[in-house]
Amino acid sequence: MRDARTGSSAGVANSPVPLRVCVHGPAGGTWSGLGDLRVLLVADVLTRIAELQGLQAVTVLAADSPLLGGLDEDLSALGVHRPAVLASRGDAEALLGGSAHVHVATGAARSGEAGEAVLIGVGPVEDLTQWAAGGNRGDLLALRLALLSRPYRQPVTLTQAALADAAESAGR
Repeated sequence: MRDARTGSSAGVANSPVPLRVCVHGPAGGTWSGLGDLRVLLVADVLTRIAELQGLQAVTVLAADSPLLGGLDEDLSALGVHRPAVLASRGDAEALLGGSAHVHVATGAARSGEAGEAVLIGVGPVEDLTQWAAGGNRGDLLALRLALLSRPYRQPVTLTQAALADAAESAGR
């Protein structure tokens, strides 16, 4: 993974202490759909990789408001593990049991909150399909693949063609 503040590669050492991941919800508490969903998806992939490497991981979602019902349903449908705890920004570290090792947020918007931890800045999603507005609720595996088709730092433009390509890849 690459730290968004420094641009350098960062690894997570094997430790008896669980990997503490703080996922930052949207500023102002307004969930906007696919961009916020991609942040949660990237955090989920990170924790799964850590667990495959033998690490324990705990994730807290630091947000000004709870997940919207539709977004929470999308997490479940996409196979994303819901963060263990939803916390206010000020309570996140206490609920994690210490300072976060990794912060995951849209772009580098929260670079001041990361302190010495690694900051993973997730690129935005431009939704040209109206998926977030409920216009296209098709193949969720294809959506997951499309959101992960670009490196996490880069923006994703979600088009009907991108979803069709992802569906074809998933079908193979």
